[in-house]
Amino acid sequence: MRRCLLLLTLALAAPLGLSACADDAPVIVETTPWAAVSTAFGDGLFDPQVREVMFSEAARRDLMLPDAVTAGRYQFLSVAEVRRIDDRRRVGEVAFAVDGWPATLEFELIRGDDGGWRVDRVAPPEVQQRLLELLGPSGLPIAREVEPWSGGLAGRDAAGRPTAAVLLKVQDDKAFVDGGEPLPLEEGPVGAALTAAIKTRRELADDAHATYRPHVALALPRAATSKLHVELSRWALDAGAEALQIVVRSREGTPAFVPLARRVIAPGGAVANAWRIVREKGRLELRAGDRIAKVPDKDGSLDLDGLGAALAKAVDAMGKPDGLVLVAHDDLPHGTVIDVHLAARAALPEVPMTGEDAE
Repeated sequence: MRRCLLLLTLALAAPLGLSACADDAPVIVETTPWAAVSTAFGDGLFDPQVREVMFSEAARRDLMLPDAVTAGRYQFLSVAEVRRIDDRRRVGEVAFAVDGWPATLEFELIRGDDGGWRVDRVAPPEVQQRLLELLGPSGLPIAREVEPWSGGLAGRDAAGRPTAAVLLKVQDDKAFVDGGEPLPLEEGPVGAALTAAIKTRRELADDAHATYRPHVALALPRAATSKLHVELSRWALDAGAEALQIVVRSREGTPAFVPLARRVIAPGGAVANAWRIVREKGRLELRAGDRIAKVPDKDGSLDLDGLGAALAKAVDAMGKPDGLVLVAHDDLPHGTVIDVHLAARAALPEVPMTGEDAE
């Protein structure tokens, strides 16, 4: 009995309000919603005993994160939002990151008879699954030598601020703008959501007396057809975007991006000198004016070094092009687009690159 009382006395001084007798589960009483969310989604998320106390049975059943990712990949960021429903209920969003990718998750809190707040509900498993799929083996492409990106999968950075780039991601047959509700993969609803998101950022920039150049970041699974990013780029430009980028994962899995050029009308009747890269069966073709260089696959894979060499030879013979265009078609996956794009950029780092549909 003395040992139990001693543990209880020491626990009362602990910041989380933990108490225990011998090997019993901890008793946690968080008297504010913010403290409850921090305890539940902080280090306690990976402690089964803490989850047992801080989450209802239904919330534990729907919570995928502790089993889907390791503690080393997860980072609690903040309590993004808490809204009052009544004296005993609050709803909101918790901000966290997986592999450095900021994201949010909806929750509902309920206050018990002991005055402590606990998580009664979390977003459905399919919502969490969408996030994890993009960061898994079949998710966003992984690329070398790419630029780090401060954005995440909900249109906000790690501090909860809207990212300068509106995030347009596609999973299955749905589109999501800034991590919002699923939209049909159609120009009308997607374009309207992009226009609204750009307008919001313009207003924020005006309030801060800052300049803002509208741009959109495209997040697509590596297996998506290459034609999709061309189509989404057009929708984004029609919605007011002035710059585009493709979201990828770095070698470490962290957020990164590849810049994507936009196509404009050449001034004064000038003719742009654009070279095209075409994926044919078993090879890549570089079409530079009347010059066609064929780069056969090597060991059953794209010969990206060979593409770089073909580009260098064409520059020696013809000078630098105004831009490069990767011709997209249904059989060319998005992951291959990224590989070709980066190989071409490594060979001609100052030459912009975009895509177009095969005719």
